[in-house]
Amino acid sequence: PCLAAATAGVPSRPSPGCGSCLPAPVTPGWLWGSALPPVLKALGVCAVLAGALLAYPLYMHFAGPLKFSGTGFLMDHYSEDLVAYAAFPLQSLAGLFGWGADLAPNATEATSFLGAPLLLLFGAALVL
Repeated sequence: PCLAAATAGVPSRPSPGCGSCLPAPVTPGWLWGSALPPVLKALGVCAVLAGALLAYPLYMHFAGPLKFSGTGFLMDHYSEDLVAYAAFPLQSLAGLFGWGADLAPNATEATSFLGAPLLLLFGAALVL
């Protein structure tokens, strides 16, 4: 066996011809026999620790006193029109020049207005 491989903990076998050492072939039994149990043990410790640390925040989020059901807003008012994707928002350079569209109930929804040039660029990128 090679001294360098033995000190590194790698099983080795002598190479025919040059005298150097090659690593021994790794068999599937090595993975299942010696590497898998510590990995599974570490995953189990992580799962228990995460469950202990996240139990109270998750309870408060999903079942606590301030939980709510439903969407929390009027879906008819905050839905987006399909034309809005090709429109320019009012708070953009195109909107300053008068090309913007007032299709959103507030500025947050206007961030999804891409404009026709960006949609054309996206289509060209898909084709190429």
